[in-house]
Amino acid sequence: MTCTKCGASLAAGAQFCLACGQSAAAVPPKVAAPRPAGAGKQMPVAALIVLIGGLALLLGAFWLYQSGNFPGTAGTAAPAAGAPDAQPAPVPEPPASAPVSPAEPPAAAAPGAAATAPVQGQTAAGAPAVAPTAPAPAPTAAAPPAPPPPPPPPFEKTYECRKYVAFKIDPDTAIVTVDGEIIGIADEWADTPRTKKYEFKSPGIHYVKLSHRDYKTIWLRFIVSDKADDKTAEVELEMKKEKDRNQE
Repeated sequence: MTCTKCGASLAAGAQFCLACGQSAAAVPPKVAAPRPAGAGKQMPVAALIVLIGGLALLLGAFWLYQSGNFPGTAGTAAPAAGAPDAQPAPVPEPPASAPVSPAEPPAAAAPGAAATAPVQGQTAAGAPAVAPTAPAPAPTAAAPPAPPPPPPPPFEKTYECRKYVAFKIDPDTAIVTVDGEIIGIADEWADTPRTKKYEFKSPGIHYVKLSHRDYKTIWLRFIVSDKADDKTAEVELEMKKEKDRNQE
């Protein structure tokens, strides 16, 4: 044995250390008890509680889903295992009405009962109804034929142009009428610096009348066409007085 204080050797059964006086009966240090085999591999209690709780939650959620009480699955309960699918009950069809034979006349109504309307397409006696024919439309009176156009006036001369005409008439106060429309006096359409020339409204044949109370009336014919050589027809005429015509 050795002294726990100074390390000196002690005799067997000695009560005190002869070197330092330390009691030799000091309590020896405790030796840790050996750990049982497999103690280091045991699961902690907290982890075991968490595992058991998670399993319980999973089982509860599965039971709620199967019973239809799980949120979002209302009204969609799973059918019982092994139970056959329920078939919808057949809807009863309405009874078919008995066909009415067209050959059989309708039963006579009892006295005092309201008369029923005949079946569409049949008369009251059961015979097929005949649709009334529409009256034929009355023939319309034929429109009277249009009167023939008046004959052209006895024109004295014919001119051709593409668009315009200039009147240089003596007297210059003669009235100019184109296709029945008075356009003014000849001096207004003389194509001078102070006047202008007349433009025909459309191509074709046009009749022009030159009239004056003291002179003989003159009729002229104009052929307006794009194929004419001149764009403007120049009319230079001297009207005869009325008294000169009477002398002739």
